[in-house]
Amino acid sequence: MQESSDFVIRQCAGMADLDKLFAMLKKANGNDIVIQVFDRSAVISRMHLIGAYLDAVQAFRDGTNIANDIAMEMLLFASMDRQISKAIENLGAKPEKDFVLFANSTTAYSKVKKLIKKEEDFAPSAEEQVRSAERYGIMQKEDLDKFVLQRMAIARIED
Repeated sequence: MQESSDFVIRQCAGMADLDKLFAMLKKANGNDIVIQVFDRSAVISRMHLIGAYLDAVQAFRDGTNIANDIAMEMLLFASMDRQISKAIENLGAKPEKDFVLFANSTTAYSKVKKLIKKEEDFAPSAEEQVRSAERYGIMQKEDLDKFVLQRMAIARIED
């Protein structure tokens, strides 16, 4: 199992032309490389993305995946929805808005780093985490990561 320190989770400045980044992601993803981007305002915490990634990997191992690749499966878990179109609408990166880039390794991250102009560690404040969690109907303020992980698991088994 990967250590959480292996993951690269960066907040990046909005890009007017996300299509170039998406094309690069499509080429880079595969084998053991997973890179995904998310709307900054919809990501609750680092654990939100790490949990979604680990759930996606497990779904592929179990054969319960909905999407055809781990990056898209991760987006489904992170969005707490079973429909790809809704996941993209609610959590996908948007042009000219800050986004969060997740890569499962520094090797994966190096494949897209040249397209990222401005970046910093993703470290949302407690207030930002609560505000983002409310988008998913999570109203807790304490033990937020625990509730996020529970909500992702429940969303997968609900119809």
